[in-house]
Amino acid sequence: ISGIFEKTANYSNLFLLGAASNIITFIIVLSTWKILKDRKTFFSFLHFKKRLLFRIFGLLVIGAIITALIWLLRYSAFSNKMILIAGGAMVFVIIFFALKQKNIIAKEKMWAFLILCFMSLIFWTLYMTAPMGLTLFIEHNVNRNVFGYLLEPQWALNINTIIIIIGGPLMAVLYNRLRKKGFNITIPVQFTLSLFLIGLGFVVLAISIYFADSKGFVSFGWIVFSYILQSIGELCISPIGYAMIGQLIPHKLQGIMMGTWMMLTGVAAIFANLFSKMAIGTSKNTDPLITNPSFFKIFMILGISTVLAGIITLCIVPFLHKLIKEKKHPSETTSIPV
Repeated sequence: ISGIFEKTANYSNLFLLGAASNIITFIIVLSTWKILKDRKTFFSFLHFKKRLLFRIFGLLVIGAIITALIWLLRYSAFSNKMILIAGGAMVFVIIFFALKQKNIIAKEKMWAFLILCFMSLIFWTLYMTAPMGLTLFIEHNVNRNVFGYLLEPQWALNINTIIIIIGGPLMAVLYNRLRKKGFNITIPVQFTLSLFLIGLGFVVLAISIYFADSKGFVSFGWIVFSYILQSIGELCISPIGYAMIGQLIPHKLQGIMMGTWMMLTGVAAIFANLFSKMAIGTSKNTDPLITNPSFFKIFMILGISTVLAGIITLCIVPFLHKLIKEKKHPSETTSIPV
């Protein structure tokens, strides 16, 4: 859909469509609130007056956030710095809570969570590069003629959607069969696989430039192969984030750690923006023969660095298992969430 709107330059209707979908979602949530409301959370056990005070406070905070967002969107450079500062501050918050834990098992799990957060940041940085620098690479440096039809750059993202829809259930079946045969697919192992796969996905992009045609255009098949690797990597890490928090974080801290987990994508997006600018370079020339070298350099650096991070992570998997004291995956008794 975004490719169609981009082709017609009808961005105002695209924003209206996005707003309409959010309004519909809000109406659905309100109409099904009896099913979705708190039942056995920390908030649900509070006295009515305290819950009312928290609700009023929450509404005030939401109003303040909306006001702040309007200002921050106008000054993106400042907002990026604020997100990075907040991300750095949360590292110290996690360390503080880890040191504060009286139970040694809870303390070790908090340390494991911090390590996994850094691993996740590496993954999402590369993943967020796809809708930024990689989309520009597809637009200007890739032969997008497929069966005589010129594909819009944004439509390449549909490869990810197709892999998630088809691969999600298949991976759930695969994981369940492996566990029945005695293979313990743990959270650290899935994080390690995700780093290897997305790293290899970017190495494939770098290699594809070597096989570009005389005009500098890369075959679209390389993009498909790269997206398949990236999407499988996403399937390894994305569905287990909140399950990991439920397993590693004490109940009272799970809310703030879920927020931290979501903020990681914001920090990753800032790094992805930086790497995308490095890939594009300072030149405004879109000739692939000129821009291919800079794309090759950044793709190879990101890919090799992430594969090396995956190797380091693989080496510390036993240490993470010791911290987590994990014997079973949190979703082992059910199918993998997709």
